[in-house]
Amino acid sequence: MLHSEAHGMVLGRRHLVPAWAFRSDHDVELVETAGWVINGTGTPPSKPDMTRVLSKLSGISIRGGYYKGNEDAYLMAVKMTAGPKSADSVKTSLKKQNILSSNAPVDGTPPPPEGIPPPPEGEL
Repeated sequence: MLHSEAHGMVLGRRHLVPAWAFRSDHDVELVETAGWVINGTGTPPSKPDMTRVLSKLSGISIRGGYYKGNEDAYLMAVKMTAGPKSADSVKTSLKKQNILSSNAPVDGTPPPPEGIPPPPEGEL
């Protein structure tokens, strides 16, 4: 389970461990499409939900088994590794924008000062 106290969200995975398995190995992806559900609602998280939880992660819980009564469960070789970088996962908040005023020509010439009308079309 992924816990984010800052956002009041807990995400969990269902059906990860097969029933009556003595030993099982798992790779768990930290993306919203990997079978995660929001604890309490059972609905899948959206991409913004997953980003919120991972950006303010306060804890990770790993349950060793799913049996009633006494049990012994062991976790071996738990690792967190960075996934491969793909072109889709690279984000930037920078956007190239061209903002033109209604009286500014496209060629980059600055608009006339306020209060002075622009020259007639033929005189450009």
